[in-house]
Amino acid sequence: MRHGTLFMKAAFIMLAGIMISCGDKQAKQTDTPDVKKAEPTMLDRESITNIVTEIYAIVGGEIEVKMDINETFCSKEWNKLVSEVNKNDEQKHNGEVGFFDCDYWLQAQDYGNVSISDIDVDFASADSAMVNFVLHNLGTETPMQLAFINENGKWVVDNIIKKGENAVNMKQEMKEYLSEEQKMNKQ
Repeated sequence: MRHGTLFMKAAFIMLAGIMISCGDKQAKQTDTPDVKKAEPTMLDRESITNIVTEIYAIVGGEIEVKMDINETFCSKEWNKLVSEVNKNDEQKHNGEVGFFDCDYWLQAQDYGNVSISDIDVDFASADSAMVNFVLHNLGTETPMQLAFINENGKWVVDNIIKKGENAVNMKQEMKEYLSEEQKMNKQ
């Protein structure tokens, strides 16, 4: 009977140790709660819609401003790519048309009666959104998409995409162009 009591005490101590050990793990897990980013709000949706509307009012000449649209409304990565493309074209294609053969905001060389319609903001995450809309310019309708990211608490354009026939992904095109130019320099 002594062995049974001894066994019971040992089992009890082992069980208590396991419970304490598990309890510590659970306590440690709840000491640092998961930090989840806030879901986008109606204010985010409204803010992005207002940015798109303002950009196209400026691009279409409806609003005159003395600001660089890219610096004001675009991501650091976008601005870096545009700068690299412009620098490349100035150095290697001076006097030629270069990569930007049209206004990438309008996907055209000429503009008139610019407006946008059917703005739809779709959040991919708390920090990124895709904005689909129809661009009206000189009687044509072009389905467009702007990729937005939240950079340092501010919603900024990170890509311009022309959808539909003759689709163009500007960010991808700029990266491919710079890559091809770099390959040509190595030859």
